[in-house]
Amino acid sequence: MNDYRLSDEELAELRAAHRRVRDIREAYRINAVILLGQGRGVKDIA
Repeated sequence: MNDYRLSDEELAELRAAHRRVRDIREAYRINAVILLGQGRGVKDIA
């Protein structure tokens, strides 16, 4: 299960959630999921 790619619609929803969130930790977590969904590697994100 190394393919974490997300659809454009899913990425758009995550970006909208990222803009709305106020907690910085939650924002970082959402950003990590966005990066994974775009095909970035886990080591790059860490």
